[in-house]
Amino acid sequence: MTEAFNRHDAKAWTRLTTLDAQLVTVRGESMNGVAEIEKGLSALFQTRNKNASLKILDVKVRFIRSDVAMAHVTNELSGVIGPDVKTG
Repeated sequence: MTEAFNRHDAKAWTRLTTLDAQLVTVRGESMNGVAEIEKGLSALFQTRNKNASLKILDVKVRFIRSDVAMAHVTNELSGVIGPDVKTG
C-alpha cells in the first residue's frame, strides 16, 4: 500500500483492500468501499497529495485467528500541499 501510494496509483492501492474497506485520511476524511476510495485517492493525488510520499516507521502484525492477521502500519506523510496553496 505504501508503494502504491508513493506511485500515486489509487487503483493499485485499492487492489490490496477488501470490498468493505474504509480509508480515513490524516485530515479525518472518510472514504468507504473500493470505488469511493479509488475515486477519492485519485482526486487527492491530482491536488494536495500530488507531491506526497509515505515512509514506513513501524509495522505491527497480530494474528486474530490462525488464518487472519491484522497489520498496523505507522507512516510518516510528507509533501502535502497546504490548504491555501492553489494547484494548476
